[in-house]
Amino acid sequence: MPATDAGKRCVAQCQQTRQLCNAAVELGYQTCMAEGLTRAHAAYYEYKKNLPKGAKHERRIGDFESEIHCYRLSSCSQDYDECFVSCGGRMEMQTYCVSNCKLMKPPQSDGSKVGPVRVVQ
Repeated sequence: MPATDAGKRCVAQCQQTRQLCNAAVELGYQTCMAEGLTRAHAAYYEYKKNLPKGAKHERRIGDFESEIHCYRLSSCSQDYDECFVSCGGRMEMQTYCVSNCKLMKPPQSDGSKVGPVRVVQ
């Protein structure tokens, strides 16, 4: 954290901005899903309507729903990190081994530090 009160207030604003960013990303995702479901259901009912009488339904509603592609892509965390540093904060990055550590050369214990510390100032 920044040492000064002004720096700490600045970081608080960064946190608020990140929360708003995350909320906007989530809203975009939920909107995409709702619109996708509406389109999928309309396509399914159109499909059913156009089936010849007595024909077996080859596709189910889930087939149409599975074609919905929505993502939660954002740069909220990266933007926060940059804001934090611009407020006078300091970040230290450290890589830790969390799986298959024993397969590394030389073998590492789970949770051990791997590589150099990268300091962002």
